[in-house]
Amino acid sequence: MIRAIRTTLFVASLSALAALVSCGGGGGGGGDTGGGTTPDPTFDFNGFLSQTGDQMIQGFDTFAAECGDLQTAAEAFRDQPDDVRLQELRDAWLAASRAWNTTETYQFGPVSDERWDNQAYFWPTRPNSVESVVAGSDVLDADHMVQLGTASKGLPAMEYLLFEAGSVEDTLARLRDGTDAARRRDYLVGIAVDLNRVAAQIQLIYAPEGQDYLEAWETARTGNDTFPSFQSALSVLVNQVVFRIEDVRNTKIGKPLGDDTGGEPRPETVEAPYSHTSLVLMRANLESSRAVIFGRLGGQDGLGLDDYLTFLNSNLGSSIDSQYDDIFAAIDAIEAEGLTLTQAVTERSELVDALSERVRELIVLTKTDMAGVMGVTITFNDNDGD
Repeated sequence: MIRAIRTTLFVASLSALAALVSCGGGGGGGGDTGGGTTPDPTFDFNGFLSQTGDQMIQGFDTFAAECGDLQTAAEAFRDQPDDVRLQELRDAWLAASRAWNTTETYQFGPVSDERWDNQAYFWPTRPNSVESVVAGSDVLDADHMVQLGTASKGLPAMEYLLFEAGSVEDTLARLRDGTDAARRRDYLVGIAVDLNRVAAQIQLIYAPEGQDYLEAWETARTGNDTFPSFQSALSVLVNQVVFRIEDVRNTKIGKPLGDDTGGEPRPETVEAPYSHTSLVLMRANLESSRAVIFGRLGGQDGLGLDDYLTFLNSNLGSSIDSQYDDIFAAIDAIEAEGLTLTQAVTERSELVDALSERVRELIVLTKTDMAGVMGVTITFNDNDGD
């Protein structure tokens, strides 16, 4: 877990405001920090914590519900493997994967510390690990699935089983007609069952009968053992928001573009390479961080980081919101060409370059400018998501 900054809200707020005065508006790193608005004289700290807590609960509850639907679809396909049920199972996989990517903005604390994130979504996929399970003879029941390594289960492993063969016809040939077809279908059900276990354990982290993490989060204003101050909770949240935005730029865009290979594209490193849903999942990541920044929940705007920026006399929120618009327009431009990210990095790399640059600009606005105004220290390095 990102190390908490044990600073009282009063001192942190004075430090942030002093930085605004001395630096003419905040952050130290090359973006417009957006000073000059009329300061909001009040900020509902408890309301903000409650709003972000509700976002976490809704996100993980949605993931749990999608995992339930995924298990139902997997069992239906196991019992009657046809093209209709295969498509329903693929659709259920995508819905669960989008839900998981949405939760990544607030996967801090026990979700990350206890590695539940790896159990649900270990990637890049390791096909050899998956095929090793297929070639085995152990009964793929719930107890055995718990014992499997993270590379052999989770949503990416299921994606490999469902999409690697390609077309519906070729996939059915493998999952219905192949010599190991029954075992592959049992494996799909086993993964879905295990994902439901993971989802339930994550929900328990936040529940009073579990670790009661939601209570710790929502009472950070007065302080507790987990979050001794509001500023410590704010630090964790801002670090996670920035980390996930950087992960989109560095891992989900940069690696396929060839950042690590001198500009030589590596399309095989995209997220979700078999289903060709990289851009869909990337959009879910970015929509989630935007929702946290602007307090959006259930189609409504509530208290978000933008409101705290206003409280600190900064109008950065409008610049950040516009930057998200530019990013989604860049994603739209790739999709308008009918291209997957795998295709775009080799056929229309300039479109991916444009998307990369838009996300890089958002990093400056959040990591340098927003964090600077809020007095938050970024405690991870650029390689933490690699």
